[in-house]
Amino acid sequence: MRKQKNLRYFLRYARKGDVKIIDSINLSASIQKNFVQSVKELEDSSSVIIVVTRNWSRTEKIKNPRELINQAYQKDQNNNRSLVPKFIIKVFDFIIRTKPPIDYVIGFISLRQVIEEVHVMMLAIKPDERRNGLGELLLIGALQEAIKRKARIVTLEVQSSNLSAQALYKKYGFIEVGVRKNYYSKNENALILTTPNINLDNFKDILFKSFEAYKFRFKRKTVELVYPPLTPLNK
Repeated sequence: MRKQKNLRYFLRYARKGDVKIIDSINLSASIQKNFVQSVKELEDSSSVIIVVTRNWSRTEKIKNPRELINQAYQKDQNNNRSLVPKFIIKVFDFIIRTKPPIDYVIGFISLRQVIEEVHVMMLAIKPDERRNGLGELLLIGALQEAIKRKARIVTLEVQSSNLSAQALYKKYGFIEVGVRKNYYSKNENALILTTPNINLDNFKDILFKSFEAYKFRFKRKTVELVYPPLTPLNK
């Protein structure tokens, strides 16, 4: 994807209206695990889903609302409208004043807490939005959330062949503690990674310094990152 100026990225908690979008992003992931997304999970106090969103670009804003909705949900107009005449959809959109999502959900990270451990269940980014550092932004949000929840450690699995992801996790203090054989496929193991105690001052210092370096790096790429404290939105 061509880098565009003035794009702003945000982190927020997922809400009910995001479920279908989150599911479509999960389906587009190259490696899928048994991940079931539901409104019920959003309401489970032991689980949390954080999404990364961006504002609509100038080019996208000139599109009509239906085009933006299709883009947000990754729908193929030809395949999804074969049974409904286009003019009926246009009339329907006009009558109900169809509006696209306020923000554009482009990735998510799903977390589940068990006592003092927060486990990363799934992290996925839309294919055309990858390589923009958004996985790192979601990881920062997950670590911040774990600290907020007074967890002691954060754990996750990563493909044994995914060296770039492993380097990112190790940058944030994760260490390898085990292997799950054939976790992703018959030929793909998963490495089990965990953090040290995230409540220690030296870990919080690593997190702070890494995020400051992250913000500086992306300022140079003309991508503005907005990272306010996470606050729930109306569900």
